[in-house]
Amino acid sequence: MWSIPEISFEMVDDMTDDPVVTLVAITLAGRLTFVAELVKREATLALRGTHVQDVDPNAIGAANLMVIAQALMEGSGIRWTRRGGTGSHDWGQSGA
Repeated sequence: MWSIPEISFEMVDDMTDDPVVTLVAITLAGRLTFVAELVKREATLALRGTHVQDVDPNAIGAANLMVIAQALMEGSGIRWTRRGGTGSHDWGQSGA
């Protein structure tokens, strides 16, 4: 499993238009491109219609996807919250 310092990010401004964003995670397995619509409701930021590409299938794994999410949240001041018992996850802003 990777560690948070091994992940970095780049915003790509010329691939999508608001409210859809493109973010590239630079990982030990290569560049992983995320495209999603950001939807903010009160203190929650959700990623709708998320698409991920650029790395060989199964090169990342679930544990490393969690490290990528944690690295992004640490770098942006977003905290992780679990809503309900369904296993779904929301992103909430720190201090909200």
